[in-house]
Amino acid sequence: MEVSELGPARKRKDRDAAGPSEPAAAAPVGDGGNLLLAGLLAHEFLSSGTVLGERRVPGAEAAVATTAGSGGAARYEAVAALVQRGGARVPGVVNPAQLAAWAGR
Repeated sequence: MEVSELGPARKRKDRDAAGPSEPAAAAPVGDGGNLLLAGLLAHEFLSSGTVLGERRVPGAEAAVATTAGSGGAARYEAVAALVQRGGARVPGVVNPAQLAAWAGR
């Protein structure tokens, strides 16, 4: 009695012969340029301290913004502190947007 080498136990399944059922996940096409630009900007900043050829000082933008609009922000903070402590009641003001509009008058 001869036993066949390709008996039922050694039979290949159709799915095995077809290869992987799912294709390999390809990288998104548009992200390569952003990563390259980010790497270029990071290298420039770390090597020479500039971004797009201009020297950036940390906190300079914040200082300019606070000096330019400090009147409105300081006034809003003062009014908000009064309202939160319960020291003042402003009729018709129930949320921060209304408080900002009222303080801006």
